[in-house]
Amino acid sequence: MDFRIGTGGISYPNVSQAKQDKKVERQSFQGSLEKVIQNQKMTQPQDSIEFSEESDFKKLEKLKELNDATDFSGMTDIEKYTVIIQRYEKAFPDLIAQWAGAAGNSDVAEHFTEEIKRQNIRDDNLYQIYKGYDKMTDEQKWESIQKEYGNPQNGIKQISALAELKFSGLIDRDTVDHMFFILQQKARYAGADSKGRDYVKEELFLTSTGDQFAYEYLQNNKIDFNQIATKTKQFVRYEDPQVQKEFNYEVDYITELMNALEGRKD
Repeated sequence: MDFRIGTGGISYPNVSQAKQDKKVERQSFQGSLEKVIQNQKMTQPQDSIEFSEESDFKKLEKLKELNDATDFSGMTDIEKYTVIIQRYEKAFPDLIAQWAGAAGNSDVAEHFTEEIKRQNIRDDNLYQIYKGYDKMTDEQKWESIQKEYGNPQNGIKQISALAELKFSGLIDRDTVDHMFFILQQKARYAGADSKGRDYVKEELFLTSTGDQFAYEYLQNNKIDFNQIATKTKQFVRYEDPQVQKEFNYEVDYITELMNALEGRKD
């Protein structure tokens, strides 16, 4: 398979070849990355609070109390951001899927955004800095995402991987947002159908029930990105043939990356 890794998906080398060419560089990078992660764990305050099978509302309530009790004075924005996001990730392991709008409760994403603002943190590329993407090459970003999201077990994990590709800057944001829309719609219809409900006739799109059905469906089923790609290219049409060609190319590029994470070759 010959897919490209790089900004916008334009003419980048085969990943397998890149792995051979950058073996020494990768080993050095992985060692540095693990050291950064270890140092981060040592320097950040450790929370004893646990989040079990509580409701999202209760978890959000706990998070606010925890942040209110934390002395953030003297911390830089990235230090404050790191403390807060690690707490949210602990409470909501699918946080990045929540951000992508495909994990049922949008209140979680909104709550996180409000908390960042409440702590007077300027959220300018802080997630990229938190993940270390600002110091990585495109190949290193891809390898990091492979390590974290390779072989996703369900639709939520796949959405998390897709969102990570977006936030890392490896893929075009506008194109992937179109794919997210198609994916979410497909999950809502499939989720309602799995419950014996009719998404349109019952107007589930007017309630949070439709989103919850989609979330539960994605927890138990995987996404076929080849189908999502086909639907996206059918749904998004441009008058300019060249613009359409470039859009279709980017959709195919994103699909190849997602298939590669699963080890698919088609």
